[in-house]
Amino acid sequence: MNAPKWTEPEKAILSEWWPTSNPIRLWAHLLPEKSEAAIIGKARRMKLGIRPVSRKPTYVHSWICIEQLLSDGIVRSVPEIAERTGFNASVVRKQMKDRIGLQVYVSEWRLEGTKYVAHFALGAFKPNARRPKPKTHAEKQRLYYERRKRFRPDDHEEHLRKRRLLDASKRAAPKTADIAASWITNAQTIHATQENGVQEESAQEAGMAGQVNVGGMSGASLFPRYTGVLLSRS
Repeated sequence: MNAPKWTEPEKAILSEWWPTSNPIRLWAHLLPEKSEAAIIGKARRMKLGIRPVSRKPTYVHSWICIEQLLSDGIVRSVPEIAERTGFNASVVRKQMKDRIGLQVYVSEWRLEGTKYVAHFALGAFKPNARRPKPKTHAEKQRLYYERRKRFRPDDHEEHLRKRRLLDASKRAAPKTADIAASWITNAQTIHATQENGVQEESAQEAGMAGQVNVGGMSGASLFPRYTGVLLSRS
């Protein structure tokens, strides 16, 4: 029995996948009626060259798979496409970047969590949807609290309880009178005042002693010296 002939779409698939380093078994499902030996033989007859050898095979995303997935008209983000196809998100992101504006476009931006995520759709030369302005930190915090209050009320109440305890601990405690400490402080003040008074008196006495030193005689009185002559009575 003669083998089925190769159609033009099958040749296009072979031309696309043969130069890659992916094992044939990973993309042979795109040619369901062709065996691996038939694929290799057809590639040689088409003179597609030697396939590159990769020491670490990687699961590269196929544009055919993306096109088939998006053909249902549902817009999807890169993580959703990667999840549905089973390939790495970085590969899907590169495919979108290379074909943006040519075969796909950004249909809309959806808020997921606190970030806007692009959702793609099939379409050639269509304008991309304008990306919304990023939200401020306060707006992100408000959205986060609203989502937590709505979907995790227990965690929200626990957070509020801890916040109240933290605010209460930061408030200054009222000052109480310490009788012993005030008595010691007053005693120290009185003692220092008395010492200052004694020092002032000593300084005054020393000054007076310096002033009464008359005629080079130490200890002389301020009164006139007695000369030995008594005044007679009249």
